Amino acid sequence: NPSDFLVGRSDQMLHDVTKTMRFNIALIDGSHSYPNAFLDLAYCHRSLRNGGILYLDDTNTVAVREISLFLKNGEDYKVKRFFWKTIAFQKTSESECFNENNSYETANAMVFW
Repeated sequence: NPSDFLVGRSDQMLHDVTKTMRFNIALIDGSHSYPNAFLDLAYCHRSLRNGGILYLDDTNTVAVREISLFLKNGEDYKVKRFFWKTIAFQKTSESECFNENNSYETANAMVFW
């Protein structure tokens, strides 16, 4: 259903959900430590559509700040908006680690904490 909105803990849901679904919007506001924050990014990247928006919250924490710098300096995302401790990135390309041959369901947003 295109209007699905999924909410849950990333360590409990993200691995399985991102195997079968594609999203237009993703908000990462989960664990703010290594390696969890980077795992959240990897899973969200796998499911976020090209042109989709990825929100990173709490960019004042070390791990999330590192992710934001990684995305800013890479080629797969561009900064759309910055507000307080949150940065909105737009996905501009698919990386080689993304497998487009998989079958995906569609949803508009996912939020994990």
